[in-house]
Amino acid sequence: MSAQTQPKPQASHWTVAIIVAMAAFLEAMDGSVANVAVPHIAGNLSSTMSQATWVLTSYIVANAVVLPLSGWLSALFGRKRYFLGSVILFTAASVLCGLAPNLPALVIFRILQGLFGGGLLTASQAIIADAFPAKDLGKGMAVYGIATIVAPVVGPVIGGIITDNYSWRWIFLINLPIGVIAAFLIGKYIFDPPDFKRIGKSSGNFDYIGISTLTVGIAAIQCVLDRGQEVDWFASPFITVASIIGVICLLFAIIWELKIKNPVVEFSLLKNVNASLACMLVFIIGIVLYGTAALLPMLMQDMLGYSATLAGWVLAPGAVATMIAMPVVGILVAKGHFRWYVTAGLLVTAVSTYMMEQANLSVDFRYMLISRVIGMMSIPLIMLPATVASYAFLPKDKSDAVSGLTNLARNLGGSVGIAVLNVILARRAQYHQSVLVSHMTPFDPHYTSTLAATAHSLGASAGAANAPAVAQGLLYAQVQQQGAFLSYIDAFHFMTVICIVVIPLALLLRSPKNTVKADIAIH
Repeated sequence: MSAQTQPKPQASHWTVAIIVAMAAFLEAMDGSVANVAVPHIAGNLSSTMSQATWVLTSYIVANAVVLPLSGWLSALFGRKRYFLGSVILFTAASVLCGLAPNLPALVIFRILQGLFGGGLLTASQAIIADAFPAKDLGKGMAVYGIATIVAPVVGPVIGGIITDNYSWRWIFLINLPIGVIAAFLIGKYIFDPPDFKRIGKSSGNFDYIGISTLTVGIAAIQCVLDRGQEVDWFASPFITVASIIGVICLLFAIIWELKIKNPVVEFSLLKNVNASLACMLVFIIGIVLYGTAALLPMLMQDMLGYSATLAGWVLAPGAVATMIAMPVVGILVAKGHFRWYVTAGLLVTAVSTYMMEQANLSVDFRYMLISRVIGMMSIPLIMLPATVASYAFLPKDKSDAVSGLTNLARNLGGSVGIAVLNVILARRAQYHQSVLVSHMTPFDPHYTSTLAATAHSLGASAGAANAPAVAQGLLYAQVQQQGAFLSYIDAFHFMTVICIVVIPLALLLRSPKNTVKADIAIH
């Protein structure tokens, strides 16, 4: 198809940047706004906490699947049409999430949100690149970067305030007015540049087989991880069939993508040692990044009695720490030495998760906030050097493909991590409860003395006859609470261990001999 003949927008490039940043902010905020609402969603929709976390993982997986497709979809529909369509459909999916009658419907609508939201991030950067002159491009990308960094800061706080004072449904419905305004401004001021080319009839070359098998494979494995614990894993025919489908589809997708000429995901790039190491490291940090963001609100609300708003305030300063550390690390990374920065980042992250595993039921707000800030401050030390290292020894025309791989690895790490951590919570809670209950016998002097003291203190209110039974019930409730809390400690311990274990991978990263001038795209 011939080049677009539409003129460039009359609005200044700064206006374009602000409009685009508004849409990107909307998508980035929805990645974190639901974290603090998970306990409320579980209670309102009559589901378990493990089931309610599907609201998080479904969004992350859908986002990961669409990222490699965004460039092709922009070329097929036109960048403005794809961007505008993504905003409209994302907003519509948000409204459906707010109106969802049950958890399965909410998960389906979150998948749609993730699919339509993925296009907002990639198209935003391309639109800014077209609108700004080369000398000001860095400033334009900074506007976009600030929006995508600030959004996760305010997301948990906004989510907590809305959930506590209104309903969790409004964390999705609030997207409607913002989305309508963004869509109107995009329609009026954003245009494809005159030299933008659509792919037209060549769209038939698109790798439908690769993306279809990859999507089915990822979805099937995610279902196994999310539901396996509830249905006793391979005792369930559903889990067995889903596992077989997932493994076959993923293996086929990888083989297929390695053979064809224009793959949607270039797995062949993983032959490069730096690229493969970077993807593994980003996958691991995705587990920790998304895992702690999911676990902390649940821990604080269920175990420590925090409100959703207060839990949001624990999470928010961590994103501020990331925002402050990002430019500093960006300057350092330009000098190379990737392996040492990533190693330092993993060690600092391990310190953060170790602090979390040392917590107890009387831990205060400040301790949780500090441990979170330390962990989030270390994220740029891992993400930026690993991302730049993945580009270092590959041709420049492979930058988009490498970006697709690292973003896919990060999002998959997040979704797999949340699912695995939920399994750890369920299994270890059962284990700890069984150990603690084994001491609730007449032959344990500590238990009998505690039971007698509790019954005595309840004598006046419960009655002499009922006091022992009420006391036993109270002690068992404490056992359940202690068992659940210890399972959270085990989950944080798991994250500490994997941060330490993967340090040898970081030490294998190579840096170019010359100084690295890194143009780091924020995704």
